[in-house]
Amino acid sequence: LTGARRIQSERQVASVPLTPFALLGPLSKLFWVCAVILFFLALRPPPYRMAVLVAGSLLLLFGALVWIKYVRPAPAFVVEAVALRAAPNQDAPLVLDRPLFAAEGVSVLEVVEEGAWLKVRTADGTIGFGPAAKLRMLLIGT
Repeated sequence: LTGARRIQSERQVASVPLTPFALLGPLSKLFWVCAVILFFLALRPPPYRMAVLVAGSLLLLFGALVWIKYVRPAPAFVVEAVALRAAPNQDAPLVLDRPLFAAEGVSVLEVVEEGAWLKVRTADGTIGFGPAAKLRMLLIGT
């Protein structure tokens, strides 16, 4: 019975959603400290409320910009058929039993090994590493 409980608790931990600000580390703490300060300032008499409204709007704008620039996965596509690997090297085991074919869309989660490898997520949610020479990122709005 304890084994079943352990498996259930592991599933619960694995299903906890990550917020954009949980991924940013120190910026996350700064964001939440500012949000708490603004909340308590909003409880003050009316002269502070306009300042809180402006500061809160700026804080939300800052959070949205950080999300767009640093957290949101970048779209990419496969240039040449590539096999996704579990780690950024040619000797790592394959993640999929089939290669990704040319023109297939993926999302880039991270650039590793000084730009030689990209950590990507496929349309079905599989995460793996592929050589950057066979994948192209779409740089939209930069």
